[in-house]
Order: sequence, then C-alpha cells, then structure tokens
Amino acid sequence: ANSSPRDFFPALGDVYFSANDGTPGRELYKTDGPANSAAIVSDINTTDIDGSEPVPLFDTGKRLLFSASGTFNDDRELWSTDGLTNTLLVEDLYPPEVFGSDPQELIEINGKIYFSAENGPFGRELFVMEEVTPTVMEVTVGGVPGSSLEDVSRSTVSLVTLVFEGNVDVPSSAIEVINRDTNTALTSVVVNTRFENGNTYVEVTFAPGPFVVQRDVAGTTGQLNSLADGHYQLNVLSAQVSSPVSGADMASDYQFGEVATDNFFRHYGDSDGDRDVDGQDYGRFGLAFLTTDESPEYNEDLDFDG
Repeated sequence: ANSSPRDFFPALGDVYFSANDGTPGRELYKTDGPANSAAIVSDINTTDIDGSEPVPLFDTGKRLLFSASGTFNDDRELWSTDGLTNTLLVEDLYPPEVFGSDPQELIEINGKIYFSAENGPFGRELFVMEEVTPTVMEVTVGGVPGSSLEDVSRSTVSLVTLVFEGNVDVPSSAIEVINRDTNTALTSVVVNTRFENGNTYVEVTFAPGPFVVQRDVAGTTGQLNSLADGHYQLNVLSAQVSSPVSGADMASDYQFGEVATDNFFRHYGDSDGDRDVDGQDYGRFGLAFLTTDESPEYNEDLDFDG
C-alpha cells in the first residue's frame, strides 16, 4: 500500500497535503520540495484508524486553516496550524453532531474570513471569523494559584494573575516585574499559564531572590513567598505574546502598577490596602496575635515569615 497523498495546498512557504503512512491514519503533512523532506505536521486523531482526514482550506499568512475530524466525537471542524508546534482546534461550531460543522469555502474580505458551515437545525449557514489581538482583560492581586481573588490587603503580595481573552501564548520571558523604588527588575519571577473556560490565566509568583520575602517554608516552588515592601510594576512584553490559533501578535506592551490606582505595592501590616498601618490594622493584628493556621482568627497576610 502507498500513502495516497492528496489535497495539495501551498501555504506558509511549504506545500501541505494529507497522507496515510499506515500508522496514524490520514493526517496533515508538509514538504518544502526536496526528496525526503515530507514530515507530519500533527497526529490529530489517534483513536480512529482513518485518522483526522484533513483538508487544507486557507492560508492566512500566519496560519493554515483546515478542516479535520479530531474532536472528542470525531466530527469535522475548523483547525489552525503554524506548521510547527501549534496545531489547534479553532472552534467546535456544531458540538452535538457526529459529522460536525464541515467548514468549507473560506474567503477573506476586508480582513475577515467568511466561510460556510453546518449549524444544526438551520443547515449550512454563513460564518465569519476575524483575527483577535491578544488582550489583557483583568489583573488581580491575591488569592491562591488556581483560584485568584482580588484582596485589598497589601500586607502580603504573593500572587498576581493576568487574564487574557482567548487562547494566548505567554512565555515566561514575556513577564517582568520591576521594583519602581529602585527601578530594578526582579530575577526570581515564576510564571505559570493555563487555558480555562475560554481564557488564558497567567499566574505570577515569586521564588527566593532580591525584593522577595521568603515565606514558603514548605517548599512549594515559591507560591507563598511575598514581594518585599515597595512599589512595583508588572510589564507584559507584547513582542513575545501571540495567539497560537491565529498567529496575531499582541499590539503593544501592557503595564500594571504604572499608576497609583493600580495599587501594586506591598506594605507589611497594611491589611486594608490604604497605604498605611494604623489602628484598624493594629486591631486585626491583635486578633491574630499568637494564633496558628489552625485557628479561625489566624490571618495569613499578617504572618510575616509564613
């Protein structure tokens, strides 16, 4: 048997096609022309002997858009690839149907991509897709990793969470934290990213280092350490941030802490974030004095060394 290559499509400087090498079923391949240069792009469907049976559809200049059968019920939906490490489902437009939305006839008009697709009881309809630039929707200071929660206290600052709209690639090197009092970049910033409920969450914690108070006595990779007293700024370097689906880059750098109203500072003992340690803070400290983390009166924000 041979691989039966077909559906040849020039895109991103290479030629893409579908083929079956007898192992993963029919999947997406690419070649730049010379002998023995063909390589599989992604094994999308590993459970079906027929593979994902991809059909290349459109070259955006940054991504190849193609249809493939690769969701949990093997229905045919729209996928995107950069030909390297990013091959992702764009959207499951018709989740309940085994056959999927079967997108076809992609065309670009004024920066938007139009195509036809099945939409359940309404049959085949016209859809539109446009490139979305990665954008920071929200920043919170407080909570615990996996569950951010805005905290007015600035007695301890151990977690900053950024929320990006959609699926966004944010490498650790794209995040920097600056001590504004000394204009010095922190060298022990820890960045963890997860995609959840349609958004990308970037959690910033702090390993031991300059401008960090070590509170992580249990050794949980810096997740309890706090920034030292001072004023801070978090920068997102846009040149390193992009959408893995569309390839769109972030439009401009993002700063948090550049203005006073961002309240990105740490002042030990300031349990209500009003930039001082006063009688109200002292009263809260009195309630927590000599308590342990097993006591209901214990206040983690006032536990200097964790």
